Amino acid sequence: MKKLLIFLFVASLLFARSYILKNDVLDAGGEKMTNANYILRSSFGQFTVGNINNASYGAIIGFWNPWYSPPSFPSGWVRLESLPTQAASKYVKDGAALAGMSGSKYAVTLFAIRGNKSNEFYKYVSGTPGNWIRIESIPYGKKPTDTTKINKKKIGKGGALCYDGDVTIYATKGNGTKEFWAYDVTQDTWIAKKPVPVPKGLKGGTSIFCKDAKVYLLAGSQKTSDSVNFYVYDVSTDVWSPLSCVPLTPRTKAWKDGSCISGIGNTIYALKGGDKHNYFWSYDIALGTWTEKETLPAVHPDLGKKNITKDGGALTTDGTVFYAIKGGGKQDFWFYTPGIAGTWTPLDTIPKLNKKSVPKTGAALAYTVAVFLLKGNNTDEFWRYVSTGVKATGTTPTTYTAEMIEQTMSAADFNFEVRPNPFTKFATIRYSVPIAGEVSIKLYNTTGRLVEVLNDGYVNAGNYTIHLSARQLAKGVYFLEYEDDRNKNEIKVIVR
Repeated sequence: MKKLLIFLFVASLLFARSYILKNDVLDAGGEKMTNANYILRSSFGQFTVGNINNASYGAIIGFWNPWYSPPSFPSGWVRLESLPTQAASKYVKDGAALAGMSGSKYAVTLFAIRGNKSNEFYKYVSGTPGNWIRIESIPYGKKPTDTTKINKKKIGKGGALCYDGDVTIYATKGNGTKEFWAYDVTQDTWIAKKPVPVPKGLKGGTSIFCKDAKVYLLAGSQKTSDSVNFYVYDVSTDVWSPLSCVPLTPRTKAWKDGSCISGIGNTIYALKGGDKHNYFWSYDIALGTWTEKETLPAVHPDLGKKNITKDGGALTTDGTVFYAIKGGGKQDFWFYTPGIAGTWTPLDTIPKLNKKSVPKTGAALAYTVAVFLLKGNNTDEFWRYVSTGVKATGTTPTTYTAEMIEQTMSAADFNFEVRPNPFTKFATIRYSVPIAGEVSIKLYNTTGRLVEVLNDGYVNAGNYTIHLSARQLAKGVYFLEYEDDRNKNEIKVIVR
């Protein structure tokens, strides 16, 4: 009887529409099965009914759960299965890189190049036997002076990866080349793209970040006499364009090994390597201007020594804060909370198993559900980090094709919490945005004075994490207020 009622309900909906609706069958990963008409990328469910004739309707009747809960990870640093090696002398080194696929149908999916003069390319999928899987290597390119001949240079310093949020991984080989490649995740295929128009081939300090079908590239180790070291690649036109140069001031040194970029919203951030201080800059995409931000502190309180960003420095983001390592054989680990006056907060130092077991040349970071680290330094070590005392139990939003998205979360899915509370060093704020829109998260003291703005702007629907530092807060009681178009909540937090 129950099955009959469900069938009649669906049938009535289909009959009520003047356009044709057709059944689509999806597997548990949201991939198209036999006789299905389209794919719901990264969705989870069994069965949907949707409009296949006119994508502009955007109307979907669905029997699926559009939110995937990844497994709970233990807090702190945890060593994972090592990246495979083909020879004892070919561990992770110069040019290694990581890219995390957020919104994938797996709890954790990452891609890695090993560098060290190899073209090997790997995929890491949590929960599958072996975890690391070797996939299609990056091909050889063409010689720039004679495109009829093969350039047999492999990945070296300047190798980099980034993910476009859909099905493409972009890569540079570095090693003095200008090669730029795109990897189609669904086809396991590499496609050569237009070379980067840098004055000097890409070397150490090169980094890439993808935003809205554009790839932003910091060209490391360029001569200070050259006027361009920052570019944007338009995916739709296969064209590179120079952007406002990443400033050299207040020092005149080039952006060398350890320099890296990442982004949140419409802002690109750049951490400088190879200078006397850990300079940090932000680039406003709309305005095309650079602003010097808070320098990454030289001394981590748990290490007590001055450490400058060098070879192996890396930067990644969870969409709300940045995570950074300094490389150079140091165990520093930090996060940065953006704002008018952003703040750097020290995190648990990176474990050291032996003399070589430290982030150095080839070290790389990526974020998807948690922070992941390749240590480089001619080791095969691969690690995961979750903030101490907090487990990664949040959900990862799915990615839909444009014609299939009508709604995501409901108002009942709203969540806003702070852990630990009370706290002494930093707390983790986890919140959900049921429907995309303006979101405000502000911290007030007991007199009602605004102390800090953690977020104030447009946010896509999804689940997010922000870290609240106690470094500049006096001990006492505060009130953390969340507000969006439909929800408003306030939590009392205590700093001890």
